[in-house]
Amino acid sequence: MALFSIYTIIHTLSQKPEVGVEKSDIDNEKSEIEVQKPEVNIRVSDIQNDKISLENLKQICRNKSYNITVIKSMEKLYSGIEADQVFGASDVEAILGCARSTAAEMMRKLRDMGVVVPITGKGKGKYRLKYEAEIRG
Repeated sequence: MALFSIYTIIHTLSQKPEVGVEKSDIDNEKSEIEVQKPEVNIRVSDIQNDKISLENLKQICRNKSYNITVIKSMEKLYSGIEADQVFGASDVEAILGCARSTAAEMMRKLRDMGVVVPITGKGKGKYRLKYEAEIRG
């Protein structure tokens, strides 16, 4: 008799209890749920950080009374640097094809013009060009 009781208990415990909801009821409820997608109105220009404009860079050069050679070098440097690119004197040297001392002087001018932001954690003397919004603001 004890063996029969244990078998009955094991059999009873292994049965799944009735919940009272059928699968078809759940499927019907799923189809009634409305999926609402939020409206997102973000322009690429709102997200994208554009580097300082070439016109602003030239204007700042003129305000500093830099000669035409320096302005042309700044234009070439501007073309060779991406918006979020971290760069230093060695990168300036490679872009302009100039001597190390000239590259260091160009970096000094960029700092004096206020168009670069120092970057930490990437090595000594690393910068990025300011974003247009940082120049305006």
